[in-house]
Amino acid sequence: AKLLLAAGLCAAVPHAAAKYTCDEPWPDFCNGTASSAVEAQPPQLPETCNSGLARRAGSCSAYAPPLQPDVDWLAVRGQLVDAIFRLGGGRLPAGEEPLEFKEAPCSEFGDCPEAPGAIVRRAVWEISVRVNASFVLALNSTGFLSPADSAPLDRETLVIYHSGHYPSCDRCAIFDDDGVIQWLNGLGYDVMHLQMPLFMCNYVESMRCDHSFFKEFEEAGAPTMRFFLEPVVLAVNFALGKLGYKRVFMTGLSGGGWTTTMLPAFDPRISLSMPVAGSMPCDFRHTSWDFEQLCDQSWAQIANYTSLYVLAALEPSRASVQILHQADPCCFHACHRHKRIADYNAWVATQAAGHFSTSVTDGDRHIVSLADRAVIAAALEHWSSSDATQPAPSTGRPPV
Repeated sequence: AKLLLAAGLCAAVPHAAAKYTCDEPWPDFCNGTASSAVEAQPPQLPETCNSGLARRAGSCSAYAPPLQPDVDWLAVRGQLVDAIFRLGGGRLPAGEEPLEFKEAPCSEFGDCPEAPGAIVRRAVWEISVRVNASFVLALNSTGFLSPADSAPLDRETLVIYHSGHYPSCDRCAIFDDDGVIQWLNGLGYDVMHLQMPLFMCNYVESMRCDHSFFKEFEEAGAPTMRFFLEPVVLAVNFALGKLGYKRVFMTGLSGGGWTTTMLPAFDPRISLSMPVAGSMPCDFRHTSWDFEQLCDQSWAQIANYTSLYVLAALEPSRASVQILHQADPCCFHACHRHKRIADYNAWVATQAAGHFSTSVTDGDRHIVSLADRAVIAAALEHWSSSDATQPAPSTGRPPV
């Protein structure tokens, strides 16, 4: 598979059923005005357009102005944590023990035709959010710990895989359809598979996989982002506090890529993150934001996407490798965007002491492709080593 670097030229990529193609020019800049149908001038720095009256219907929404270069990033992280969890003092949720942690063949827990006899462990956490004095909204979040196929390559590392907006939202699937979890197991890594609220094994019949369900509770002042992000924090707590792992890496596709962008920004225990087709800065036009991802969310007023990239690589020992697809039919395609991608990479590099890079892979499907896996495998190999402070592997990395 060919890797297209973010500083290269965009070539036409033949594909089917894609919304955008590289040979079709179209307005791409969100400038915070009420009319996003007219192409705006490119911003001078990532996400520097003024917040204002932009319409979501036009694939643009209002978003926060950029943080200043001399910002106190640790303070920003603390503010982000407080906005999401409302615990005060920049504290993350401290719970770790799931309501259930049971080992059985995966067919006992749900749908796994790929490997019905595979032994997995199911973990179930309850996330409870008080909406008002008389009502608490409680939802279960399910994860599946899938062990490496043989003796683990790295007994100290757990890889969290987040599957995001799974297309068959009411199917309780133990493994992902792309086979990423089993591929990671085959590489020698234990994997914890986590899923979106209301999707897959977290499906609730009356809510129908619709994240706008949370909007009325959010508008009433309830911290609904906890349903999306707290399960990962609890899984990390459990992995490090009870299961004996020493470090946690994370990857995910689509909404799982978004979750993989969010978590490392405020939880530095995730030392390597590899989001796939999960986000772009808000000054890129986009048409498939979900409720939790919108650029005018309260959390995004504290740390926009470019800021999340900085926070995920803030410390010298941490790394975030963002993977985008050249002609992704769903989310965050790279057509005509390579220079702007390189620009935000360069800006993040001025702020972060760790490693941040974007790899654009040549593809037109919304999956974790073979090219994506090459990037993920190289990152895992490098940052699993005992000397991960050395320069990152160059394959797929744009010059920044």
